[in-house]
Amino acid sequence: MQQKKLGPLLLSALMVGPILGSGIIILPPIAQELFNRFAIFAWGIMMCLGGLFAMVFATLALKFPGAEGASIAVRKAFGARIGFLASTYVILAVCAGPVGILITAGETVVRAFSLPQPFLPGVVGVLLLVSVILLLREVTAVGKLLLVASSVIALALVGGSAMTIASYGICLAGTNDLDPMLFVRELPILFWAIIGWEILGNYSLEVKDPKTTIPRAAIFSVAGISFVYIIVALALNALDNPEPRVGEVLLPLLGNGSDLALMVMTLALCLSTYLMIVGGVARLIRTLARAGRLHGALGRENQQGAPLGGILFLAALHGLVIVLLAYHVVSLESIISFANIFFLANALLGILAAVRLSTSMAFRLLSVLPGAGFLALVLVSSPWLICLLTGVTLVFLANNIRGLGIQSRPFNP
Repeated sequence: MQQKKLGPLLLSALMVGPILGSGIIILPPIAQELFNRFAIFAWGIMMCLGGLFAMVFATLALKFPGAEGASIAVRKAFGARIGFLASTYVILAVCAGPVGILITAGETVVRAFSLPQPFLPGVVGVLLLVSVILLLREVTAVGKLLLVASSVIALALVGGSAMTIASYGICLAGTNDLDPMLFVRELPILFWAIIGWEILGNYSLEVKDPKTTIPRAAIFSVAGISFVYIIVALALNALDNPEPRVGEVLLPLLGNGSDLALMVMTLALCLSTYLMIVGGVARLIRTLARAGRLHGALGRENQQGAPLGGILFLAALHGLVIVLLAYHVVSLESIISFANIFFLANALLGILAAVRLSTSMAFRLLSVLPGAGFLALVLVSSPWLICLLTGVTLVFLANNIRGLGIQSRPFNP
């Protein structure tokens, strides 16, 4: 069966909803509380860095296409073993991290319908089952679904924010002075708004005419994500509430239905993030299995071209994590922290690969800027996480030191 390919809009839809994710609900109020009138400037900086981050990984996806994603560029830059290390980082992250996304979605449903807290694992299990069913569909079908969902959500946020701004106006001249040290120290928190672009390359073999589709999709996505974040930030600035909530900006548009709409939006955004991340890494697992690096059963796919083995493997692990959480064997905070450190390490390796492989000094310098933010997030992680990351890395270096001498292949962006 011939698999349908993604065009710019569908590829963009795979990125916009997931990168917005629950971050569009959580992060703007945090920024407003931290920076007050200067929050809009923080978002301006962050969206510029997000554009650079997208540029780096869109370029890598073009120059080094394949279901392994950014790991291919890492392999070209630093050798096969370090490339496999990058793959290991992201697989470790996705073995547990996406459960946190499902928990966020499940808690939203439990609160909306006033369900008892013991119902939460069951709700999360149902969401996991729905996600697996969607992941096993053809990628274009998932892209169309996410295009509709992300478009409706973006329109609701933009419409509500615009009406809020029209009613209250904008005041960027705050009465309090900006504390430069606070601004620099807290700005890295907002980097979670731009993480996700490193998965783009995992879909590079499933797009029409990559040379035009990937750049256009990246431009569409960056423009859409930036516009939504900026206008929501402006709306929260206009409200000037000491305890801001994104739900408030929906009130002028949806009235009493704003709470229900926020629940549906959070649910849709969380599921889209889960689909994008798990779908991308399942494709990575399929490729590694077919190359003999993982068990052969993980390389299977269904008639729709979905990576069946990788999806079922990750879903089984996520089901196990849900059970462990339900019985309080592990905490949600530890699961999320574990995933975050490996997501960040994978992103850093991708950026380092771009810096090493590029022949353009301007591209190298621009690549370093988002990399510095991700490095800051790694360094402020808890000591046990840094030790864990260091231990995994040293094991690979000790066992595979001979793999570091492979020649890199420069490219000109």
